[in-house]
Amino acid sequence: MVIPRQENEWHDLLGLKRIPLLEELIARGKTTDFAGYHIWCALEALRKASNMQGQNLAFDSEIDDCVIFKEHNFTIITFPLKLLRGRERMVAIAINEAKPKIQQADKRQYLSVGMSHFKWGALVAEGPQKQHIFSFQFPLSLSDNATTTGGVYFSVYFSWLGKLREMTLEPISQYIADLFFNGIFMVTNFTKTRFIAEVRNDDVMDARVWIDKISGPEKS
Repeated sequence: MVIPRQENEWHDLLGLKRIPLLEELIARGKTTDFAGYHIWCALEALRKASNMQGQNLAFDSEIDDCVIFKEHNFTIITFPLKLLRGRERMVAIAINEAKPKIQQADKRQYLSVGMSHFKWGALVAEGPQKQHIFSFQFPLSLSDNATTTGGVYFSVYFSWLGKLREMTLEPISQYIADLFFNGIFMVTNFTKTRFIAEVRNDDVMDARVWIDKISGPEKS
């Protein structure tokens, strides 16, 4: 929250080494308070993103009310935000532009796990091309039967799809978790669902998953 402060207060809050940066933003047309909050919030975001290692902010550029700072591999973007109530607030976003380091040895270790080691479900040789596929059976719960007629609401199918994807990846879940920690994420780029029959509340679902085609960068 942007609260007016005296210039000497900003000097005490930011420290002597950041007074030149404060004066630079003021010279670029920022008020003392907004210049101070840009620096203060950027510094807080940098410290949290760098595990308290980052300290040396440097002005990089500005776009309208947005001020961008640099510190080694980090880019910190700060901008004021006006909500419906209360004073204006300052928002800071720190981005680590260093390339993630993936431990290849760990990758081989995780991928060497037998794909038959599932906590839930099993592999069955009943795929469209007689290949092994993942199969999991489950009864419908009360939360699945959300409609007044006792059927399944369409959004539940997409929830099932997401859970099944995670279940099939369970043998390499630790490897995937390490990728996420290093800044690499998994997304669903496209999905298509066709309903061929209605599911009733006394049915048992038999979910089956297999790979139809491998594509993407490096056949990911």
